[in-house]
Amino acid sequence: MVTIKICGIRDEVGARACAEAGVDMVGFNFCLSSRRVVSVAQASTLIPLIEGAEAVGVFVNPLVEEVMAVAKHLGLSWVQLHGSEAPTLCSQLRQQGLKVIKAVAVDENFSAKLVSMYEPAVDMLLFDNTEPGSGSTFAWMQLQSVEVKVPFLVAGGLDPQNVVGVITALRPGGVDTASGVERAGVKDPARITAFVAAARGADSLDITGDPTVANQAIGELDDAPTIPMMKLDKEI
Repeated sequence: MVTIKICGIRDEVGARACAEAGVDMVGFNFCLSSRRVVSVAQASTLIPLIEGAEAVGVFVNPLVEEVMAVAKHLGLSWVQLHGSEAPTLCSQLRQQGLKVIKAVAVDENFSAKLVSMYEPAVDMLLFDNTEPGSGSTFAWMQLQSVEVKVPFLVAGGLDPQNVVGVITALRPGGVDTASGVERAGVKDPARITAFVAAARGADSLDITGDPTVANQAIGELDDAPTIPMMKLDKEI
């Protein structure tokens, strides 16, 4: 079953919506430059609300000591590194007992060699654009040229309308979104529910999938078009 991660939760409404929709992982951003940043104190009040989901601490170029202190205080098992962290830092955190997701930008420097550098040092990779959290997409189909030997998530502009195509074509281990389930910069329960329904529906489709299941959920959104399926010979 595809793993569904919602990143950048900052309030009780968003946390409860993730739990009710059946999200698998919820990201709490501790990067001070992010508009979705939360304090450790805020996260400690929100994590109990995401019943059934795994809390993930998101960091950008942190010190090992910083990550370990936050993880210990909040009882985190998973952390996500979303900067230019080296494989050695990933390995250090794993040696301390944490499970590590490493974000890798898919741009002109993306290559199989880059992926292979991180594979031995992480539990999961996350492929994103060069401006994480911006809602911008990238050439998702570029991932088809690389064999990934560890579980991976796909992010970068995913929303209830396009997640079906991405899952159907790439068959990732999971999908991740932040802005794709927001309305006016705030997590929207209806969009969270629609995103999860779309992803779960796509997970059961074959490669020529029929997006009927997801469109039924998305139809509940007042501004949502039907889902365009990904064409396998083109970028989306």
